[in-house]
Amino acid sequence: MQKFYKSINFNPKMGEVDSISNQLLLIATILKNELDETHQKLLVSFLTGFFLPYAMPLSLDLMQISKSSFYKSMGYFLAEFCQNLQEIFKIKKG
Repeated sequence: MQKFYKSINFNPKMGEVDSISNQLLLIATILKNELDETHQKLLVSFLTGFFLPYAMPLSLDLMQISKSSFYKSMGYFLAEFCQNLQEIFKIKKG
């Protein structure tokens, strides 16, 4: 993950380099600008190579294991966010 961030000149801001917070921050940073073909390819590559394989199991864990309603809700939110990204960018659901 660190090599990927370095290759695109992204500086993680929160905690561990591969944290979900930094991954969401990268997605927000890319989407904040106009999404041209190059940025879309970069985003899809990031989603399929890093984010979705990490975030989808995390969302299930949050929904199933969390004792807090807040974290359970975050799991549902994250799962829906992943589904929406897959639909928007036509990524096969795995």
